Amino acid sequence: MKLISANKSISRRISLSVAIGITSLLSIGLVVFLIYSEQAKLKTSSDTIHELNQSMREAIIFSMSQGVTDVKPFIDRMKAIKKIKELRIIPTESIDSEQAGTMDQQEKSVAKSKDEINVEEDFKNMEVFRSVSPILADASCLDCHDGKEGDVFAVMSIRYSMQETHSAIVNERISGVLIIVFLVVFVWSLIVFLIKKNILNDLFKFISAIKEFSYGNLNTEINCVRKDEFGEMAFSLQSLKNSLTNQASTVNEFAKGNFDAEVKILSDDDVLGKSIQQVKESLTLLSGDAKLLSIAAESGHLSKRADAAKHLGLFEKII
Repeated sequence: MKLISANKSISRRISLSVAIGITSLLSIGLVVFLIYSEQAKLKTSSDTIHELNQSMREAIIFSMSQGVTDVKPFIDRMKAIKKIKELRIIPTESIDSEQAGTMDQQEKSVAKSKDEINVEEDFKNMEVFRSVSPILADASCLDCHDGKEGDVFAVMSIRYSMQETHSAIVNERISGVLIIVFLVVFVWSLIVFLIKKNILNDLFKFISAIKEFSYGNLNTEINCVRKDEFGEMAFSLQSLKNSLTNQASTVNEFAKGNFDAEVKILSDDDVLGKSIQQVKESLTLLSGDAKLLSIAAESGHLSKRADAAKHLGLFEKII
């Protein structure tokens, strides 16, 4: 018996629904997680750069307070740090007007506003985090330079590579997608397996049994020991089978001439049982009248007639 079309239809709809639901749920979770993780990584990098910037600024201020005017050796040493792609310390016009002229727009803005600027940008074909901060004069600086405490004596610009951070974010996204794919396939397979095991297998057994009943084959066994809705369905099908078998046995007894066989009417709505009862009554009347006429004929009473009005259709013509 072929149930391929039903199998495909139900399995496909269940599989698609499960896959879409799981994919949607896990994808939303992945997006939220990746956004949070990306923001956390960028914040960590920003905090690291800010702390590095602060440490360098304090070191420069201390060096300047000790009379150091040439910061080039300090810059060269700091460039040994792999992630620092550029470090500039430019004095303002009050210290060195010539070098102050090399400031770019952001550095000039910081020198004027005294506010630190932090931005992500492209630098020499790589993504960097740039921090531009002012170096403010303190009391110790005024011994060597003209000005007042709090004046901007220099601007420090540091470009810090974000390649590793962004690579980590990309790798995390790829890993997240792979995990989602694995989870979708695994959970989908598990749910489909459980649905097939607990629902589809028994459902197809019932479909097969009903089709056999429709072909008149009442020898099909319905084996399903469950205490749920499928157990009730199996019990109902078994009851249907037993009822049809009993009715078939009753009709078979009629065929053998046994009109005393009991017809079981299961309920007021039992159409089949009532129809078989009518058949029994019609055959019983026909048999009784046929027997009556036969006895009358044997006795020579050929004029004897039965009440034809008690019979219907062909039975009436026979009588």
